[in-house]
Parts: sequence; C-alpha cells; structure tokens
Amino acid sequence: MESVQLYFDLIKAGLKRFAEYRSSFIAGFFGLIMINGSSILLIWVMLKNFHTLNEWTFWQIVFNYCLFLSCLGFHNTFFRHISDLENHIVNGTFDRFLLRPVSPLLQLASEKISITDLCDFTTGMIGALFAAKMLHIQITVGFMFGFIVSIINGVYVFTAILFSVSCISFWTMKSKSILYSTNEIQESVQHYPISIFNKAFKFIVTVLLPYGLVNYYPSLILLNKVNVHWVYVIMIALVDIIYGAMGAFLWRRGLKRYNGSGS
Repeated sequence: MESVQLYFDLIKAGLKRFAEYRSSFIAGFFGLIMINGSSILLIWVMLKNFHTLNEWTFWQIVFNYCLFLSCLGFHNTFFRHISDLENHIVNGTFDRFLLRPVSPLLQLASEKISITDLCDFTTGMIGALFAAKMLHIQITVGFMFGFIVSIINGVYVFTAILFSVSCISFWTMKSKSILYSTNEIQESVQHYPISIFNKAFKFIVTVLLPYGLVNYYPSLILLNKVNVHWVYVIMIALVDIIYGAMGAFLWRRGLKRYNGSGS
C-alpha cells in the first residue's frame, strides 16, 4: 500500500513540473486533433465509394480507431518512458534505482510523465463516444463500464508489451529497435479492423504482439458485432495474464543477471 501511495506522490510531483507548460499542452492538443482528423478523413475517402470495409462501416472504424488512440494516449502519458530502461542499463544509471530504498520498478514507472499525450487520450475518448452516438448505440451504464474496462485493458496491453520487450535490454543492451519495428503493425491495427488481414497477421496481433486486444476485440463486443461475447472476454484475459507473467519473469531474471554481472 505504501508503494502505491509513493507512486502517486511521484506522479503528483511530475504533474507540478508540467503545470507551467499549459500553452504547449493546448498547442499540442489542437495539433493532434489535426493529425488524427487527417487520418479519419483518409478512412472516409477510402470508404466513400465502398461504404463498408469487410462489413465495418465508417463510424465503426472510427470507433475502433479512437479506442486505440485513447489507450495509446493514456499509456504514453504514464508508461512510455519504460523503454528508457535500455538507456539506463547502457549508461549505468540503472544503479541509482538499486541503491534507493524503493522498488526499482516503481522508480522506473514514475520517472517521467508526458502530459501532452493526454491530448491523444482526450481526443480518443471524445471521438469514440461520438462515433458510438452516430451508430445509435445507447450510452448506458453497462456500455460505459465496458468502455472504461476496454481502455484499462488497452493501456495494460500496451504497457505489458513495452515492459516485456524493454526487459530484453538486460541481455542484449538493445530493445528500442524491436519496439520501433512494431510501429507499422500498430498503425495497421489502429486504422483498420484486423479482419481484413490474413491469418498470419491476425495471429501476430492477437497472440505474439497482441495489439488487436487494444481495440479490435473490445470493439467487436462494444459494437455488438459478435453474439458470444464471453469467448472474446476469456481470450483477452488469458493473453493479458500470459503477457503480464512473461514481463514479470523477464524483469526478475533480468535484475538477477544485472546484479550478478556487476554491470
């Protein structure tokens, strides 16, 4: 419980540091609206003649896109800097995490906050709810509960993947190159329903790099595009547990290796 309180204290300290950059936040907010608006406009142009994309309408794709965006924005705000683990190990600054009487993971997780990325989170939330309204979906308590759980799950998936890959740095001293190589995969999952891709790609984004669990499968449930919801809920939960366990395993083994090598 003390660790949780300490984490929030560190987050508050980070928020105070960024309080003076309100103008930058506002400028970034409108800039990101233009960028994401352009992406949605391209989707509209593509569907102008075809009307649907593998049985996904324009507003359903917008919902899928914005759900991904909101999860990504929240993740980037609080957890994107976990990828800096590579730099800490290479530069030797990871030692300071080990010398302090606080969990090294807690220190790493609370080291930075990217306030401007809250723009993506806010834009995604508003866009998804507006798309739901355009699809004549009733914004009930049940829907909002599922929507919020989906965002929490999406943030968890992003963080679990980032954390697991970053832990590889304990052995290779390199991990960011792997993360950069997933950018195109992330963009494909964000912009289009993965049902339009082949089976190999769907397997990759469902199991190996489960970005499809961020938006596609939750969208199937929230937009009532599937009849048996619980099958997808169980699948999402299982992959979440496996990835979380893998990240925890790599972190513990990595710490032992780092301490044992005297790096």
